[in-house]
Amino acid sequence: MGARLTTGPLGITDEEDPMLSTRAAGKLIGVPENTLRWWRYCGTGPQSFRRGPRRVVYRRSVLLAWLADQEAAGAAHRLV
Repeated sequence: MGARLTTGPLGITDEEDPMLSTRAAGKLIGVPENTLRWWRYCGTGPQSFRRGPRRVVYRRSVLLAWLADQEAAGAAHRLV
């Protein structure tokens, strides 16, 4: 029996857009785990959600989109 695939809000499976742990998310965007935890506590940073009572996960596509937004905001700030 194969691994069960869940589908995200846009009908994309975990295989196409994997869910990452806080550790893996931090490595992907280049920040420490504790920074992601702090941002989550403050309501800033990339969107995350709970999968079960304790496990916090991030969609890879959401992290990459958030990172692109941060880069664009930084570039726009420099143009002002």
